[in-house]
Amino acid sequence: MDDNTVVAEPTSSTNTSELISAPFGTLTVSTSGTAITKVRPDKFSVTVGVETNGTIAGEAASNNADLIAAVIAALRNLGTAEDEISTRQYNVYPVYSRSDPVNACMVLPGNPVPPECYVSGEMVSYKAVNTVTVITLDADGDVDAGEVI
Repeated sequence: MDDNTVVAEPTSSTNTSELISAPFGTLTVSTSGTAITKVRPDKFSVTVGVETNGTIAGEAASNNADLIAAVIAALRNLGTAEDEISTRQYNVYPVYSRSDPVNACMVLPGNPVPPECYVSGEMVSYKAVNTVTVITLDADGDVDAGEVI
């Protein structure tokens, strides 16, 4: 089996039992069957993402836009059409520090946690995430799956 072969699991199998009367009792005859179909893949899709950080949201978003533009340009240079590339996800969000509790609080089960026991993280940066998907393409088409990946 080569790297381009997909093994499809059988969609159904045969499993029958039949009772047969015999002079010395009842016999059971069981049969089962399995099928494997090998096919060459004919379609593929690829999802590519970029994550960037910045001290302010605009910086993270700007850096991300520059990098995702380079990714899209590279995909286009491989022969991917503009309408075959779509945004899958885009987020800009704050990143908070994680700090250990300053005050160790003993809280009995069923009692509320005192406000001084809560530790709030400090916002330290922003993260931008942009993911694009190259929609399903023909594996035998102009665009080579290996090059896209």
